[in-house]
Amino acid sequence: MPHFTESIPDIFTALGRQSASARPPAELGSFESVAAAFLTRAADERITSQIIKALRDSGLMAPTQLAEADPVEVEDLFRTSGARSLVKLVRPLLKLAQWFAATLDDDDDVVLSVPTESLRDGLRSVNGIGPATADAVLLEGFGRAAYPVDRATYRILVRHGWIDLGVEYDEVRSLIEGALGDDPATLAWLSAEFATLGRLTCRATVAKCDRCPLRSLLPESGPLGDS
Repeated sequence: MPHFTESIPDIFTALGRQSASARPPAELGSFESVAAAFLTRAADERITSQIIKALRDSGLMAPTQLAEADPVEVEDLFRTSGARSLVKLVRPLLKLAQWFAATLDDDDDVVLSVPTESLRDGLRSVNGIGPATADAVLLEGFGRAAYPVDRATYRILVRHGWIDLGVEYDEVRSLIEGALGDDPATLAWLSAEFATLGRLTCRATVAKCDRCPLRSLLPESGPLGDS
């Protein structure tokens, strides 16, 4: 059975992408983009945009200002901006602002100079940010070459025999990042494609392989594992 890296060209073809695209825009790395990436893990883009606008209009978008904000005030702001269900994210968001202000000071030169692994370690140290969220923020907020391994990705890789059951998060992440290289745009694309497959075909309860564009890459015996 081909290794995951060897299967990348076939995955690209099956999912309709023939080559890597350009890197994300250079403006990524601002606190606003980082906060938006964090919030988008739990909300759609419309709600995230409403929250970001409300923070900006309230003068709380700068990390130093948000870091010192009253949590109750920010919770009220979430409610009035239509994000009542996301109030639980306020305190992790404030801790993210505190880390950003202390570490990066919203300085583009500082942001660009910090290695990706150091940013990953820093994000994971923030209470309320797990490994997958840290990598999503790295990818979508900082424009770094990181892959947030979600349950859909794990299922797809297990069922195709590209990883074994029980493989640790960072091993799966390193496998994907190594296969796709230093290309944030392609990593973001594959993450979105696998998320869609996980929702529509490669579900946790049942694998609808007959409808999946990756069905030709399955082992001859069919999907493996039970993730």
